[in-house]
Amino acid sequence: MKKRKGIVLLVCILALCCCMGMPVSAKKKDVTKKYKNAVTKMLSPFDRYLCYPIAYGKASGKFVFNDYTKTSMLLYSPECHVNYGESVSSAKRKCMPKLKQYFGTVTKFRMKKYKGYGYNMELQYLFHNNDGTVQYMGGDYADMDTPRGKVTKIVRTAKKKYKVTYKEYLTNDYYGYSDAYRGTYQISLKKASNQFGFIITDIKLTESAGPLN
Repeated sequence: MKKRKGIVLLVCILALCCCMGMPVSAKKKDVTKKYKNAVTKMLSPFDRYLCYPIAYGKASGKFVFNDYTKTSMLLYSPECHVNYGESVSSAKRKCMPKLKQYFGTVTKFRMKKYKGYGYNMELQYLFHNNDGTVQYMGGDYADMDTPRGKVTKIVRTAKKKYKVTYKEYLTNDYYGYSDAYRGTYQISLKKASNQFGFIITDIKLTESAGPLN
């Protein structure tokens, strides 16, 4: 009987030690207030890209997050200052530091080879390599339509890992509408030593609005 009590006591002690050893960071925690400004600054250059497939209610399929996507996100942003028709080598030289800053050091600059319009028109292939020059394959927003993203929630899900709820809106002050909701993304971040404090590790489109009236 004493032996059995000893075993039970040992099990209880071990369980208590395991619980005490669990890091506080493993618990989910709302950290929106703490990181909202930094994350907003990090994501806002990509509003035009993220809103592109949902701006007018024509989203189809899931958001694909890969090196082609990361490259297109930067080329379509104001971060790299690449002109359409510029050499791919020049674009790569401009974008590589930003790719590493936003997505981590293992990210590669990747573009599909141009084979004519109507080929590989998915969002991740918004830019093609046309005989060594940057070829834009997409369209454009309606006159004066401006996409604007909003960070609505940031949750720490594990040590150094975070989930951001990021909503896209379309604004056009000239035509008198603002904050027309277009859709929601869930963006995964990881703590990093850069100016923002994070890198983007995944992006998922979780909701898209219908046609813009």
